[in-house]
Amino acid sequence: MYYIGSFLITLTIYIMILVFFCLLQNLLRNFLKIYYRNKTLKFTQKEVKEKQQKIDNITNELNSMEENCKKPWDVSKNYINTIVKVLYLYNELAVGIKEGLYDELYIKMILGFDMIDFYKRYYNLVASVPRTDKKISRFMPLELLLKKWDTDELPLK
Repeated sequence: MYYIGSFLITLTIYIMILVFFCLLQNLLRNFLKIYYRNKTLKFTQKEVKEKQQKIDNITNELNSMEENCKKPWDVSKNYINTIVKVLYLYNELAVGIKEGLYDELYIKMILGFDMIDFYKRYYNLVASVPRTDKKISRFMPLELLLKKWDTDELPLK
C-alpha cells in the first residue's frame, strides 16, 4: 500500500512538472514571437524612413523634370531612369516583404497608396521602352505585391 501511495505522489509530481514546462514553453514561444515581431517592426520602420527619404528626393527631381518638360510626349532617357530608380526602391521593399525582412502591414499602411499610385501612373511609360531582356519583368515582386494590395487582401500573420 505504501508503494502505491508513493507511486501516485511521484506520478502527480511528474505530471505537474510536465504541465509547468508545457505552460512555460508556450509562454516562451509567445514571448519570442512578440519579440521578433517588434524587432522586425523596428527594422521596417528604420528602413522605410530611409527609403522614403530617397523616394521623396527622386520624386522631387521627377516633378521638376515634368514641370520643365516642354511637351508631355517628349520623354528623355534621364526621365525614364528617374522613374526606374523609384520603382527599384519599391521593388526592394517588395522583395523584403516576400522574404520576411519587413513587416508587410506597416509598409502597406505607410507606403501602400503611394506605391500603387506611382506604379499605375508611370509603369506603362517604363514598360514601353524597348529592352533586350523581355522575358520577365524586372519588377515582378513589386507587381505581385501591388496586385495583392490592390485587391485589398490583408497580409497573413
